Amino acid sequence: SPYSIRMVKGLRVGIIGMANLSSLNSIVEGGNSLQVTPLEQNEIARAYVNLLRPVTDLTVNVSHLGLVEDQDLVLGYEAYYEYERAKPFIEREHNPWQVLERIGDEDDPKAVVRVQIPGVSGIDVILGGHLHVVLNPPQSITDPSGRKVLLVHSGAFAKYVGRLDLVVKVPQEPAVDGAELVSHDYRAFPLDALWCDGEEADDVLPRL
Repeated sequence: SPYSIRMVKGLRVGIIGMANLSSLNSIVEGGNSLQVTPLEQNEIARAYVNLLRPVTDLTVNVSHLGLVEDQDLVLGYEAYYEYERAKPFIEREHNPWQVLERIGDEDDPKAVVRVQIPGVSGIDVILGGHLHVVLNPPQSITDPSGRKVLLVHSGAFAKYVGRLDLVVKVPQEPAVDGAELVSHDYRAFPLDALWCDGEEADDVLPRL
């Protein structure tokens, strides 16, 4: 399932999952046995955010894209595409791609263009991964609509457990933008020998 909606302490939270293409080796090795169709990350995130935003209070992206790609989701980024493939996004009315450079003949539909793909508005929190980094404190990024987005990475290999507590302001009247993050508290708890070692570890591990 690409997304789910959960009730968390009275709030409707839309959760969108995203994975990085580089980890899906089946796309380039073994004849794509998973039958995966790669999609541009910002556009697919934008589609699901637009779907969930009217029926949720908060939108959370659970991501394995990587730190830079998580930032690109919100801030936008540059990419190269064949003009023919990029044309529908360049010519659309809302959130159009901006052509920065054209490489090749003007009349060639296969000519390559360098485009600026706009960031996604409406994500409240990104819980990211892939690069095995810990962001402590989390990053705060501003999306194209001016809302703050919280970006959290909590390491890898269960070396840390990240806990994020949010204070949320809920509008009195239903609003398309939903609730708003007011403040947060984040802690990355290290799981190491300080927690349990020796005989204590032998006692705990069989019960996990």
